[in-house]
Amino acid sequence: MKDRIYGVKDPNHTYRKRPGAYGIAFNTDRQVALVKVDNTYFLPGGGIEEGEDPVTCLRREFVEETGCQVEVGAYLDRCTQFTYSKTRQRHYQLVGSFYLVHIQQMTNGKVEDDHELVWADLSEVNDLIRLEYHAVMIHEAYAMAYAGS
Repeated sequence: MKDRIYGVKDPNHTYRKRPGAYGIAFNTDRQVALVKVDNTYFLPGGGIEEGEDPVTCLRREFVEETGCQVEVGAYLDRCTQFTYSKTRQRHYQLVGSFYLVHIQQMTNGKVEDDHELVWADLSEVNDLIRLEYHAVMIHEAYAMAYAGS
């Protein structure tokens, strides 16, 4: 199966491939969990470390970024996003594995103090999320989670 591609790959630049895992969680008000860093919003998750599988990465990242333990549910898809990080001044080929997740409980494991867990309505997602592949997967996960309701 071929990844869906988002963003434009500029042939004049070298891209660093960065595999990651991201979780999509909804609350009882059908809002999606996002992580806010400065004024930028992302799905909870991040880069897969050496020796990790995507599910292990996702559990670790959720705790580090939000302080929440999660139950990893259905695998949704794998997508690629070509992007440029102004902070790191580097081009990235982000390869994300996306999962539905269910937040179980808060822990004392949050280590990234600049990350804030926020809840957003689906109507806000396209305006908040910088990475297109995150926004697309949120909308698809919402349609799947609330089909027929």
